[in-house]
Amino acid sequence: MAASTSVNIELQKRISEEVLDKIARIDPYTRPALASLTRKDIYSTKPEWTKQTLDAPSSTNKKLHGYTVSFAIADFTARTEDSNYTQLMSKPVSVDLSHEAVRVAGLKLGGELAEQKDLKFTALLNDLEASIMSANARVQPLPNTGTVGTNEGVMGGIRTFTVANHIVGGGAQFPEKFVTPGMWKQLQALIRSKGGKPNKAFMGLDALDTVSGWVRQVTREVGNDGRRLTDVIEQVRGLAGLIDLVYSSNLTSDILELETARW
Repeated sequence: MAASTSVNIELQKRISEEVLDKIARIDPYTRPALASLTRKDIYSTKPEWTKQTLDAPSSTNKKLHGYTVSFAIADFTARTEDSNYTQLMSKPVSVDLSHEAVRVAGLKLGGELAEQKDLKFTALLNDLEASIMSANARVQPLPNTGTVGTNEGVMGGIRTFTVANHIVGGGAQFPEKFVTPGMWKQLQALIRSKGGKPNKAFMGLDALDTVSGWVRQVTREVGNDGRRLTDVIEQVRGLAGLIDLVYSSNLTSDILELETARW
């Protein structure tokens, strides 16, 4: 039998190129905060709101029958104010007119501008998510002085827990960081003492590792509010009820517990 010879068809024939009429979008960023927090229209550069707290419970609140009531200025429970500043964001879009005139794989003719707008809008949402989950301090916008307004991020106003604990056993430390159920309950008690009832805990990868040994996997697809648990990785029972553990690509070792209806 004669030996066969391999033939390089690239050298023998003019092979036509094939470009799929498809664009694969690479978007590794998550936006759990935007998907979870409530929204409200505002009409100023400094939205403000009022906070009201209750007196601490007393186990010695007792009086004799017929006691005389006395009044003092301290009997009035004062309210406090909080505020934030707005932050302007920008994602310019630029398309050459020739892009609209030629055929581009994955786009209809004349669709380049619309595609670029959609890309930039998605990137703008990612910037907004990063701003919300940041430790940025609020800065008042003062255009006349060149001061850029900055929205205070969640970590700028509240930082519930940063992992810095190690397991100690037999006088030696293990390198793994771990949050025990007791630590979690103490954190929950502290939040409850401040009036918070968190329903979601936004966590980075390092933070998720610290609680992965005792929290349970999600067994349902729909949360208590009727929304799909698309970003929920695990759940844990807290003093305020069931808490969804949500991965945030903008966090590392931080655990941010929020009552999303208040934000």
